[in-house]
Amino acid sequence: MVDMLGSFVSAFLQVLLDRVAHRELLEFFRGNHLDEALLEKLKKLLLFVATVLSDAEEKEFINPLVKEWIDRLKNAAYDADDVLDEIATKAMQDKINSGFHPTLDQVRGYASPLNPFAEQVKAKVERIVERLKSIIEYKDVLGLKESGLERVPVVAIVGMGGVGKTTLAQILYNDAQETVEVELVTTRSQSVASAVCADLTYSLSLLSYEDTWKLFSSHAFKSGNLDQHPVLAQIGQKIVNKCNGLPLAAKTLGSLLRGKEDAEEWKVHLIVGYGSYQAIRVASFLP
Repeated sequence: MVDMLGSFVSAFLQVLLDRVAHRELLEFFRGNHLDEALLEKLKKLLLFVATVLSDAEEKEFINPLVKEWIDRLKNAAYDADDVLDEIATKAMQDKINSGFHPTLDQVRGYASPLNPFAEQVKAKVERIVERLKSIIEYKDVLGLKESGLERVPVVAIVGMGGVGKTTLAQILYNDAQETVEVELVTTRSQSVASAVCADLTYSLSLLSYEDTWKLFSSHAFKSGNLDQHPVLAQIGQKIVNKCNGLPLAAKTLGSLLRGKEDAEEWKVHLIVGYGSYQAIRVASFLP
């Protein structure tokens, strides 16, 4: 297992980066009046050291000093993970103790800049940041290089669920795979796009009513001639209004009604089917 140390630390760093980027950690810093810049500094140092680690993984087999360097990094990562565990445990305890009606003393204790627990966390994070800086500085002595100079460009597609991120990624991949090497990342979070150091971030917005209607009608009407179905078109426009510009909702509901020419059946879907597009809209906000 010793020879696999670098690979293990690399995987552990990815998990740690996910935890550092978690919203609850940011809320803890804000709620306790801690400097958010300290958290951002920790994240950047972890990201940077991760780019050097791939070179260290190759050299740990032939240079024992590199293995020691990875050991130092592993211990610092473990300590950072322990601090995150402490924060998560404290946050859970506060929720249990306060319930839905926290007392005034509990609110003061959580928000006070003199909160002893928060001050301890701050001190621990500051020490970890200094250790990571020292580890990074020593990389030059060992001749370790960043892999970022040779890495594959990353393109992040950001948008809420159902807006078409995966569809766009598939189109881009099929179009670009023979001409350029690129890594595509789809996410609902701008912070994730930043965490993966995306070279280009493209944010997908909701469709206009006109485009939503075109998408819906292309799936709902076989013939494509709306003049033949004026009543259905009128009902369909009401359905499109409830799609709120989500391509997934328009496509799903249009496909559901395709080939059905009974206006009463469409009305039933408009009323009873309300749960369908509500479910799609709610799912679009889930993580």
